Amino acid sequence: MRLWLSVLVVGCSCAPLAPTDAGADALAPDRQWVELDAQDDAACARRSDGVSVCWGNGWAGSTVLPAGLSSIASVGSLLGCGLDPGGSIVCVHGGGWEPMIEWAPPSGSFRALDVSIGGPSACAIDAAGGVTCWYNGGPATFAAPSSEPVRQIATTGITCAVGRSGHAFCWNPFAGGAVVQPPDIALSSVASRDSSACGVTTTSALVCWGDPMDPVVALAPTTGAFTDVALGAPSCALSTTGEAVCWGEGWTTLTGGPAVNATQPTGERYRRIAVGTGFVCGILLTGALSCWGTATNGVLTPPNPP
Repeated sequence: MRLWLSVLVVGCSCAPLAPTDAGADALAPDRQWVELDAQDDAACARRSDGVSVCWGNGWAGSTVLPAGLSSIASVGSLLGCGLDPGGSIVCVHGGGWEPMIEWAPPSGSFRALDVSIGGPSACAIDAAGGVTCWYNGGPATFAAPSSEPVRQIATTGITCAVGRSGHAFCWNPFAGGAVVQPPDIALSSVASRDSSACGVTTTSALVCWGDPMDPVVALAPTTGAFTDVALGAPSCALSTTGEAVCWGEGWTTLTGGPAVNATQPTGERYRRIAVGTGFVCGILLTGALSCWGTATNGVLTPPNPP
């Protein structure tokens, strides 16, 4: 079987794009980056001409992946998953790591997926909006606890999904325990981390729920207008003006970890953002990639091939 490696999720940053006036320095339309994901100490991105690349720890500077992927999911240096042109899920281990247990994604045709290094675990959405989740050591799969078709999913820790109506729900398909449900308000996107989650409402507000002591929830901004959110160390929301607004673990020394730059590089505005451990990456309005923070292993030097 031919394996295709892909990158993105946690969650994928799939909300409506921020401002699109890229200016005179914009890359050619077929060279612009359109999808971005980060997790742990690595990141991956997909370009409009079909080029997909991973960089950071385990990716030997940067690794160009086979062309033709319709979606990508970065799982740090450990694993990459994605959708081939027919919608099949394919996963391989990257960076020379050997799998502890055979990773066996379910068969079928899907349109989106999200993968987590915690577990690891993954969920995918089929063409009808149905959800299938699986884990390292499958082939056991788990369905969502709701029959409502889903349009977006996040599964880093707890799993949260946004239904086509905007109704969101969370569950843990891989272990027991109580899961805090999102507020009863329509969401356009959702992100999860451990036992907490955040979402952007259809009116562009940011809402977070879960463990009230978790910095994801306790330090989240309570004002502002946003298009998307990515949770990690730090966590960041993308404002409607294209700025990254960040908080939480790894953001200031108050949490005991190294501080990340207080703001993104001067003047930068983003279409999409993704976060890992100690870094933030974004797709600029020009269509190029930019990363910043305190991380090492080359993740702050995105490839931006010509």
